[in-house]
Amino acid sequence: LVDGVHGILPLEDGRVLVADSGSGRVREVRAGVIRSVAAGLDLPSAMVVAPGGGTLVATFGDGTIRHLAADGTVSPYAEVDAPAGMDVAADGTLYVTSIRSRTVHRVDPATRAVTDVPLR
Repeated sequence: LVDGVHGILPLEDGRVLVADSGSGRVREVRAGVIRSVAAGLDLPSAMVVAPGGGTLVATFGDGTIRHLAADGTVSPYAEVDAPAGMDVAADGTLYVTSIRSRTVHRVDPATRAVTDVPLR
């Protein structure tokens, strides 16, 4: 069962990843079967396909973007206060919205440095 969906990510191979904030997990749905692929996450919210493979998962509770590798390994990628929505540009740059600061952040794919995107 899924206990609090805050994000879904359909993948090209037919799988769907679900950010299950209620249980602190990322779940995979394939052919009607649901299984956990990552656990112990602090309010996972949004997901995108990572440049170079895997998935980036925003964990709203601790302000971290995490990389979820195909083998299930989870590692820190960048820190952004209250990440909510994410997308990756063609050049691999990650853009993240922050609910608390009402800011859009840019994460450099090479250095993972986080900078604010001027909106005015």
